[in-house]
Formats: sequence, structure tokens, C-alpha cells
Amino acid sequence: YISSATHRIIRNRDFLIITTLPDVTADLIVVEGAPCIIDTGKYRYSFSIQQKPKVIPADANEAYLDLKNIEFPILLRKWRIGDYFYPFGMKMKKKKVSRLLIDEKVPLHEKEDIRLLECSKRIAWVSGTRPDERFNVRDSTEKVLVVKRELK
Repeated sequence: YISSATHRIIRNRDFLIITTLPDVTADLIVVEGAPCIIDTGKYRYSFSIQQKPKVIPADANEAYLDLKNIEFPILLRKWRIGDYFYPFGMKMKKKKVSRLLIDEKVPLHEKEDIRLLECSKRIAWVSGTRPDERFNVRDSTEKVLVVKRELK
């Protein structure tokens, strides 16, 4: 990419993307409990505890996690090289977050805003993609932690 004092141009496959320089935000945010709302600059994350719904929506910007597997405090942090998780639907096969973002064709300027929800040094959700299989809602689940990501 090429950058100036205020903007940058990124080559993404066959396109040129012009963006403003990203705001400097905290790399790591500690979530002490739910309910709460966290603002990361571009996105707003809301955390709540609910009874298990009959149908879980298939929305990449929402995560329904089994509350039995969640230990507070949890971390909302930027992804790093070497991070891996077990994506929902892959039958407990490990995948690096960097590989997931490449497979999903996430552009560079959007990769900077991807956050991970980490619980006990395990990734529970890659925001905007999918949750981890280990935190999946099961038949025995009674309560869920619902995390929603909204564009500001």
C-alpha cells in the first residue's frame, strides 16, 4: 500500500481501495461481565446474557456462546499472527485466524478492525466470521452469552 499523511491506497486483487488512515485504538479491552457495551472506534459490541433461543440466527455479526464455557473476565482484542481457533462447522479442526481471513477474502483495511473474543486463553469468536466449536450452543445449554457487533 501507499500512504500519505491522511490517506492510503491499498491494492486488493483487481481493485484500488482509498481509505483514511485508521484511528489508533486499544489492542486489548477487558470485559468484566455482561450486560455491557464496548466501543472500539468503528464497531460497537454489546454483551448480554439470555436464555437459549429456539433458533440461533446465522449472522456473522452475532455470536451465541454457551455460558457454561465462559469465565469472566474475557478479552476483546485485535487478532495477531499465530492465533488459531476451531471454527464452528469444521468438526474440531484447527484453523489459523490469518488463513480464515484470507479464505473469506477480507481486505487489508477491514482486517485491522477484526477483533477476537478470548476466554481463558482460547478464542471464542472471530468477530464478523464465526464462533469457536468449543463454545457452541448445545442441546444441554440453558443460558447463552450473546455478543453483537454493530457498525457505528
